[in-house]
Amino acid sequence: MTLKHFVAGLMGLLLIVSFADQGWSAVQGEWTVAGTLSVAVSIKGLGVEKEVTEFQEEFTFQEDGDFEGDIEDVMDLIGTWRQTGKKFTVQFNPQDVEAYLEEGLSYLAPELDVNVEEVKISLTGTENTKTDMIKGKISLNANLGFTYYGVDLKGKVKAAGAFTGTRLSGDEVESVSEKPFSDEPSAFGEAMTEKIVEVLQKVLKTGH
Repeated sequence: MTLKHFVAGLMGLLLIVSFADQGWSAVQGEWTVAGTLSVAVSIKGLGVEKEVTEFQEEFTFQEDGDFEGDIEDVMDLIGTWRQTGKKFTVQFNPQDVEAYLEEGLSYLAPELDVNVEEVKISLTGTENTKTDMIKGKISLNANLGFTYYGVDLKGKVKAAGAFTGTRLSGDEVESVSEKPFSDEPSAFGEAMTEKIVEVLQKVLKTGH
């Protein structure tokens, strides 16, 4: 064996060990996550209000790269994921998130005729293969436009959350998959839209 072949073989072995240690794409599967969510709403000329709430959610990292924020509701937090080593990133379509938020806000506060624009959303995290747990952060920024007693107003919403998660076992995955389809909003989406409306109304109340 020449030195060149030895070095090539050693490099190949190191790559295999490296990927094994990092748990390459090991985040694939279904997870139960829980965390806290902070929502701040500011309205030009009226001020800023902030609320904090808790949420529980189910994340699904599918083999084909698709991501679902709630395995019972394919309309909420749909995106794609990728993993490099222990770090994973989820990407969303901002237009889909805008439509979801507008639908939720319109349902909770139809009198405000809310319009959502320029959404920026991020979900990142890391996986611990030794404990089979994940942790991460999610953030959302968006501009709001709405009508309040005939007056057009502009505002901004900033939501930020941190979560930890544990992998669902085989029995848990099977029991969840047997649940009937639900069109209810996911825990995270519901918590976020409810808090946006709550804080928005608080700003309007204190600002007048």
